[in-house]
Amino acid sequence: MTLITGLAFAVRMVHLADVPPRWDEGWSIAHASLPFAELLSITAQDVHPPLFYLLLGSWQSIVGTNLFGARFLCVLLALPAIPLVFIVGRAWSGSCLMGVLAAAVLAWLPLHVYYSAVVRMYALAPSFILLATYALLKLANSLPRRRWHRDFLLRSIAFVIGATGAMLTLYHAAWSLAALAIYTLVAPRLTSHTSRLAIHAHVSTFTYYHLLLMSVKSKQL
Repeated sequence: MTLITGLAFAVRMVHLADVPPRWDEGWSIAHASLPFAELLSITAQDVHPPLFYLLLGSWQSIVGTNLFGARFLCVLLALPAIPLVFIVGRAWSGSCLMGVLAAAVLAWLPLHVYYSAVVRMYALAPSFILLATYALLKLANSLPRRRWHRDFLLRSIAFVIGATGAMLTLYHAAWSLAALAIYTLVAPRLTSHTSRLAIHAHVSTFTYYHLLLMSVKSKQL
């Protein structure tokens, strides 16, 4: 996996600064430069939630405001998806080879390569979604044990971080999380434990509901 991840990094770094900037990359950099309270107010009226802008703003405070630095951050945020898709593929199929093939495909997938180098939230969302997916698959193995078993708790925390992070990064991540919910209803190992998993989902969506209420209120003003 180290080799595949390293190659994925190299592919995404090629001509990173040579591609002309998109207008929405400037939009991201400008948003990230706003004070925290103003950023929350602006994103409440925007079509994207604030997490990516907050991370970019913190990054810019360290490396400065420039296109290459912002794009480099997006490459770093996109890279965890490579090992994550490997462990998701292995956990789902039970085959290490399937995990390697999944990682290799994602490493070279043109769509992922392109959006990994664009200063938008699209680079980060897959990493969070894959984390939630992996945690859900591993929870299937933890559920028959004691409810508060250490592995169960760790996987529960991972699911909440992944699902919450995805929703705070990209609103359309809700479609992927909805697919996970449907999988929970039909997967033989999970159907008898939907009530517990529903608790995880409600915890994950708490912050999302708060942002949604802010957005509704801002549009009513």
